[in-house]
Amino acid sequence: MSVREVFALDIGTRKIAGLIMSRTAEGFVIKHASLHQQLAGAMADGQIHHIEAVAQVIARIKRELEEKSGTVLKKTAVAAAGRSLITQTGLAAVKLTPNERISPAAVQELELKAVWAAVKKLATNGTQGVMDTYLCVGYSAIQYYLDGEPIGSLPGHQGSRAEVKVIATFLPRIVIDSLGTAIEQAGLEMSSLTLEPIAAMHIVVPATMRLLNIALVDIGAGTSDLALAAGGAIKNYGMVSYAGDAITKGIAEHFLLDLPVAEQVKINLKPNEEIECQDVFGNELTLAYSEVVAVIYPYAQRLAEKIAKEIIRLNGEAPKGIILIGGGSLTPQLASLLAESLKLPENLVRVRGRAGLKLVAGVPEFEGPEVITPIGIGCTYLDGLAMALIQVKVNGRTIQLFKGATSTIGDALLNCGYSSADLIARPGPALTVELNGRCVPIPGTLGKPAAVLKNNKPADLNTELAEGDEIKVEPALPG
Repeated sequence: MSVREVFALDIGTRKIAGLIMSRTAEGFVIKHASLHQQLAGAMADGQIHHIEAVAQVIARIKRELEEKSGTVLKKTAVAAAGRSLITQTGLAAVKLTPNERISPAAVQELELKAVWAAVKKLATNGTQGVMDTYLCVGYSAIQYYLDGEPIGSLPGHQGSRAEVKVIATFLPRIVIDSLGTAIEQAGLEMSSLTLEPIAAMHIVVPATMRLLNIALVDIGAGTSDLALAAGGAIKNYGMVSYAGDAITKGIAEHFLLDLPVAEQVKINLKPNEEIECQDVFGNELTLAYSEVVAVIYPYAQRLAEKIAKEIIRLNGEAPKGIILIGGGSLTPQLASLLAESLKLPENLVRVRGRAGLKLVAGVPEFEGPEVITPIGIGCTYLDGLAMALIQVKVNGRTIQLFKGATSTIGDALLNCGYSSADLIARPGPALTVELNGRCVPIPGTLGKPAAVLKNNKPADLNTELAEGDEIKVEPALPG
């Protein structure tokens, strides 16, 4: 595969989509696409439950795309849903060389320093080991500064000091680890990772639209992921653990249907058409559109209320408009119910399909609001905005961490939950004894600092890491 191509995977609760995409002078091209249903019970609420079942479908998509493209696929760009999402801001600054223009590479390095500032802030705000349970999956620049003044973009400028503030997003490691294991069992390597709403925002709400206070809502099967833009940047991310599966379960309970049958009823629902199906007792049913919509209504209303509440929490008030994507966005009456919940005109809450992506060509049959996120994953990777990952071992344990401008042993140990107390030797307590009537202080002995090896060679916390490095750490001993 060319370096200008990517194999993008969107692993959803109900479906997995795979795309081979490339970058062109005019935009992006989808060369090949494959979409398959997840096996029953493989995932729930955005979390993988049966890794082998998910790996089986990923492998099937991989084989199909290899046959179509005539290439061997080894790596894939992936995005994660915002289940149990937490966010943290980070700030970084750098002194500039006089009369030297700022390069795009220097800006990216500055952004990654700000991300690490967010990582370390999260670690210090929580208990020891918080970074052992959470992993940074993406970030967005909130604001750039040049010589203390806000500026829209840094590349090409000159000055004495540049700064950037970012918002970094973190997900539980169990979510990412299970995702990585499923990909590995399918014979692939995760080359990059991002958050689904970050990928979707990249193509649906580009930088030119972010001056407007707009909310993007990606309604999948297990989660509804949110992103808010305002003032020229992405200001916040969030998640509601209520989505399309709630609608499916409502249909199943009312009509006594098996869940896969209820899902098909939901998918095939069209105005002025009837749906024939069979309940769990073998009874033949003919369901009218209005009958199913009446059953769906209270669940759609609850979904709209939950999304509206989270938007207000993230934004402080109702935004100017909302863009809906994801298969769940097609739920009848959902857009109007969401508009009502936020007191917005109905024409400012709209479902966005592929027709709105003017820069994406190829495979026209791959369409609908549910394809936006997989396309966004590919575009985010090709534009160099996804989080590249490296895999290293710490005391025999394999971990993944994002590849910063300079990823160090200290970064890896932070991700493993090590604290300064584990690495810095503390002197022993001093003693005071009485000798011939005089108090004599006896200083404590020095502690033994942590011993750090990289690939069996002495190293320190600032030693840079590469893919496959092995780190051995013996914690510091107090005096």
